[in-house]
Amino acid sequence: MKGLLLKDLYMTRKYCWMMLAFIALFTAVSFVDKENLFFQFYPVVITSILPVTILGYDEKCHWDVYGQVFPYSKKQLVSVKYLLGLILVCAMWLLLVAIQFFGSMVNQTGGQGDWWSFLLVVLSTGLLASGLMLPIIFKFGTEKGRLAFMVVIVLICAGSTGAMSLSSDISFRLSVSTSVFSLAALAASSIIFFLSWVVSVKIYERKEF
Repeated sequence: MKGLLLKDLYMTRKYCWMMLAFIALFTAVSFVDKENLFFQFYPVVITSILPVTILGYDEKCHWDVYGQVFPYSKKQLVSVKYLLGLILVCAMWLLLVAIQFFGSMVNQTGGQGDWWSFLLVVLSTGLLASGLMLPIIFKFGTEKGRLAFMVVIVLICAGSTGAMSLSSDISFRLSVSTSVFSLAALAASSIIFFLSWVVSVKIYERKEF
């Protein structure tokens, strides 16, 4: 399993350097422009789709067939993509947490509770993006699943940015704090991520190579 993870990390560094550069750029912009939610969500959403990009390269070099000769189960071949996504999303999220903390210290601004709630929604978005996309790609492949992949990205970006604007209204109507709303969103996305892994394993185990 460690070997599979290292292979995917090496591929991410080699083939996804341009995406990583865009992620770094938008992360830097998020430090300057904290009002635009797009710059907060974009780095995590793009990071969450890196395992899908790696799957595309796997298909191009026929790793999905070649990998069957190694002593790895189909469950491990699927699980490593979820592990890669989880590591990358959490790393990106921790970087955003550090940026927001540093920014609040420099600017001496309050409202850390609101920022924590927002950052939890950002983390939820990253997990949800991976959870929704990976089963589609494992089922149809990157070429056939490209349209569904794009639709999911648009829906997630639109829904996540709208979630924070609606959270205060929902919290007011239900007399629930935004932090509780954010924790509920994180719990729901974590469950979806786990169920997605279960579904993807079942799909891949039924595939013939």
